[in-house]
Amino acid sequence: MSSLIKDAFSSELFRKEGHQLIDQVADYLSDCYSRKTDKAIPWKNPDDMLQFWQEKMSDENLSFGEIVAETLNNSVHLHHPRYIGHQVAVPIPYTILSEMVSALLNAGMVIYETGETSTAMEKIVTDWLCKKIGYGENSGGVLTSGGSLGNLTALLAARQKIIDYDVWEEGIKNGEDFIILVSEEAHYSISRAGKILGLGNGVVKVPADKNFQMDMAELKNLYNKFTGEKKKVIAVVASACTTSTGTYDKINEVADFCAERNLWFHIDAAHGGGVILSSKYKHLTAGIEKADSVVIDFHKMLLSPGLVTGVSFKNNNDSYSSFAQKASYLWNKDAEKEWFNIGKRTIECTKKMMSLKIFVQLKIHGEELLREYIESRYDAANEFANLIKTNSDFELLTEPQSNIVCFRFNVGGTTNEQLDSINRKIRQSMLEDGKFYIVQTIAGGRVYLRTTIMNPFTDINDFTGLLDEIRNHYKKLSV
Repeated sequence: MSSLIKDAFSSELFRKEGHQLIDQVADYLSDCYSRKTDKAIPWKNPDDMLQFWQEKMSDENLSFGEIVAETLNNSVHLHHPRYIGHQVAVPIPYTILSEMVSALLNAGMVIYETGETSTAMEKIVTDWLCKKIGYGENSGGVLTSGGSLGNLTALLAARQKIIDYDVWEEGIKNGEDFIILVSEEAHYSISRAGKILGLGNGVVKVPADKNFQMDMAELKNLYNKFTGEKKKVIAVVASACTTSTGTYDKINEVADFCAERNLWFHIDAAHGGGVILSSKYKHLTAGIEKADSVVIDFHKMLLSPGLVTGVSFKNNNDSYSSFAQKASYLWNKDAEKEWFNIGKRTIECTKKMMSLKIFVQLKIHGEELLREYIESRYDAANEFANLIKTNSDFELLTEPQSNIVCFRFNVGGTTNEQLDSINRKIRQSMLEDGKFYIVQTIAGGRVYLRTTIMNPFTDINDFTGLLDEIRNHYKKLSV
């Protein structure tokens, strides 16, 4: 064996670099939490960032530690309390360390023999999630790579269950029109899943009401319209919560609507499903146990690194219909429902070992950490909304139901079009400055600033500072 290979796989090298890495990451976390790091996002435009790393690639003396340092310095700082941007989890240290072990083992999760331990862990984690949703003992689920794949997996099962022939094997027959109904506020992955399912324009958006929830009257009208046209509605998708405004659809009402018409009821609870662990906010998902399938991301409000999404089915047998196909080189009995051969139920073949970090988190910290975290962030959103309402130069879009708060700077005496432009420019100016990281969204046809309060250390001082910073950036734009 060459010395090059021996050096690359050296356990002593790993020990040396690993200890240094842990120290670097620990210092980085400390600097973020304490706000010693002064920016939430160290902005560079794309061309400058590319040039920066091209120069690093050409540096023959660049060490691993220096690469790590520059990577940390030039990345979005999720662990900074003034990161209030997208819906991305702030991972706890145990899950970060677990990811290293998962990378080390690099276990394939398509069949049991290549991922024995992680397969058993995955069943424990998904059974726990089903129980928290309120499903019975016939339920089950899988972990997959993100909410988009999770929604696709569930809707594949819906198509197979509701359509009265084997779509997986035969395809959709020419001339047949199938419909999935979903709120206009739903995540784009639902429409994308419909295209992949071969439904064409069959994912139809239901108008939202003034609270940005799916309008139940409009849902009924669209259902009656399509059935009158001899089209088959196969599923309704509710959001818990929506990505843009953080609003929860009326789950109980949608569930009853679907039950009366024998429709598959799916809930995209990628972001807000974690409230099933909270006695204070659980009412937002009242009726979730009536859904045929539910998607919840651990990498949003459950403190885990991405990607890991729980896809839960009220009837576990339905989970096997999503990807029912023969693969004789992997398993001998294609038709047999084997919980331990996960490749039968997920789109991935080389699936990442996702379960360890969740298993570790639940075992070490328990549910109480998740409960406290979720409630504290939802409470913080209400606190921020109240602060906005006490400042006359700001306008709240709607009372928050989650940890998402949408608002805009409103100087008065301007048109909506002018306010759209002002808020866009403020957001871009703040992005390039980097002290805070916030995003923007379109709601009711208007531009709003959008914050998602993910960091556990973000507090009222940060919210006050954010409003002041917005005012400062407006003044800069006005000069």
